[in-house]
Amino acid sequence: MNDTGPDPMVLENGRSRFRMTIAGYQFPRATEDDWLIVRGEVRLDDREWTFQDPSLDTFEVARLIHWLEALVSGVPTTDWVDIVEPNLTFERLNTATIRVSFWAESAPAWAKASGRRPGFDIPVGPNLMIAAGQLRTQLARFPHRGEEG
Repeated sequence: MNDTGPDPMVLENGRSRFRMTIAGYQFPRATEDDWLIVRGEVRLDDREWTFQDPSLDTFEVARLIHWLEALVSGVPTTDWVDIVEPNLTFERLNTATIRVSFWAESAPAWAKASGRRPGFDIPVGPNLMIAAGQLRTQLARFPHRGEEG
């Protein structure tokens, strides 16, 4: 753990890396809102950028955790994680590979200007179970406060 809370979720393939941290609720004082501020640090080959935006709600983070665990166990229920905002996408390309992509507020300026959706592939393996555990530890600090939409 670091000084600001649990370790970030890390997805990487050697040349590229995505570090995701749940920074807090979008509206900390609300009692019915589940939107979370996501802080991302991305290295895509030789390019780096960061973002911070309300990209996921608590239910979507829980679905992402379960999806990553299902991929590792070999029984995924879907080829992607259903996320309302298109900022982050997680999809299964085949039984051995997933792709994480960045769009809108999560994408760098160069991608927005070109209309590209940058992303990179990650091998399915124990690293995804570690990532799911990292994310589960973070989500434990942010319980559901509303109904799943």
